[in-house]
Amino acid sequence: MLITVSKSVDEGFSSLQAALDSIPQEHKEEVTIRIKPGIYEEKITVKQGTPPVLLLGEDTNSTIITWSDNAHTLGPDGEPLGTFKSGTLNVFAEHFTAENL
Repeated sequence: MLITVSKSVDEGFSSLQAALDSIPQEHKEEVTIRIKPGIYEEKITVKQGTPPVLLLGEDTNSTIITWSDNAHTLGPDGEPLGTFKSGTLNVFAEHFTAENL
């Protein structure tokens, strides 16, 4: 399965998380998510049970994933997130690869 993420409105998903969430639960084959150049400002979670995923950026200099949480950022409960909940990309799946990001 190939999914495209792009800042261009006419090319696939505009959000990496939306692309990940679109993978059917019953899908078990490898999924490649091709990420076009752009700055993607979002917090991303690759959930447990997700099939093997490859996040493939087109260019390391122009395909950027960023978010601004830190250990002191307050979570929904009003408490600081702490180090382990402040990540930009949180991976809980068993098989995961990222390239050119």
